[in-house]
Amino acid sequence: MRHAPHPVSDLCPARKQALLTLVEVDKKAAFVNLALQELLRQKRLPAKERGMATALALGAVKMRLYLDYLLSHVCAYPLDELPVFIRNILRLATYELVFFRHPAPIVGNEYVKLAKRFGHEGTAALVNAVIRRLAEEWQNIPIPSLADDPIAHISITTSHPRWMVERWVKFWGVEEILA
Repeated sequence: MRHAPHPVSDLCPARKQALLTLVEVDKKAAFVNLALQELLRQKRLPAKERGMATALALGAVKMRLYLDYLLSHVCAYPLDELPVFIRNILRLATYELVFFRHPAPIVGNEYVKLAKRFGHEGTAALVNAVIRRLAEEWQNIPIPSLADDPIAHISITTSHPRWMVERWVKFWGVEEILA
């Protein structure tokens, strides 16, 4: 069932453009740099907003595997079952909390507004709950140790696919990869 867009004003333009970029990447398998460039060209944002949109979009794509790993521990639903907008709102919020270290109340407020605009009250409540839980727990989410499972550890922490890390380890060894 489709819902009419929620009339939310004062959305952060940078976060909105980063979200639209990630959705474009997800839906059309677009290259993030090209999708971002096109969206920013159309919107003509101030330099500060362009910079933030770029950092968010590129960072969330670069660290997607790690972000999805964290989200899988705090979200009651599998990410691939969530609507594309909500899935990417959660990724951006996670990136902002973990890598920008922005305060959770600000991050929560901004991304709940986006969830209301591109979802509905139920998805906004989900986004709010996941962000709150993530803010409290992300630093305690267990990551496989380097000693017990070096491939999983490297894959998750560097956000590279497991198959790629396996090839690297086979070719160079764990010590060389970490050097």
